[in-house]
Amino acid sequence: MVFVSYPILGTTNGYATYTNSNGEFSVELMLTESVEITIQIQSTSPNVEVKPGALNSPHSVSRGPIYLEPGDDIVNYIFNIEPTYTAHKAFVVLQALEYGANYVKAITGVTPSFTDCHYPKNNNQYMGLDIIEIEEEAYEYWDIILHEYGHKIAYYFDFTDNMGVFSHYASQDLIASYGKNQGIIRAWHEGVATYFGNVVTQYFGNELLGLQGVNDSLYNTYKILESGEIEPWDRDL
Repeated sequence: MVFVSYPILGTTNGYATYTNSNGEFSVELMLTESVEITIQIQSTSPNVEVKPGALNSPHSVSRGPIYLEPGDDIVNYIFNIEPTYTAHKAFVVLQALEYGANYVKAITGVTPSFTDCHYPKNNNQYMGLDIIEIEEEAYEYWDIILHEYGHKIAYYFDFTDNMGVFSHYASQDLIASYGKNQGIIRAWHEGVATYFGNVVTQYFGNELLGLQGVNDSLYNTYKILESGEIEPWDRDL
């Protein structure tokens, strides 16, 4: 969401809108005098909000002041945020989740319930209650982000039970760990989420050209080495 604020005649005026798919927006301001405007863009959309934690505001960046004269009634502004900034990474997470919500709407005609994403956190996981958590390193890995969102969607449409948070990893034999019945249930739970994340990027593949690890048959993930470095760890689906 974008907020444009400006003072006129001793009051504070504002306008809120959403960016389009290219990160652009337009706001019409009917000015009667010269003003300085401030623009703030937040990591929130009609479907998703990305913020540090439950009680925090969405990640955001601000630009300004920008000087306008009467007659300059249209603001067109594209934000360029340094990739090292947490806000930049939060906007990438938001974009991935927004594509997940748009896929659900395109296939089912149903708008899924609003999702609260907490970023960055210590784990990648679906917490229930429309809350997911994403690690800082995962912001470039859409398969991971959409896998966690896929848990929410599967539960929302009653494809799976809400299993809560349980220990698991990619090469684990869940039947050996949890017994046949619970192992199969957990394997289905994870498989549906992985499928969802993969099919979303395939569906929008023509729009996502150039992004790493999208529109392929791999589950693109990573390992954190003892040195702290990130090593890609892709799984063939």
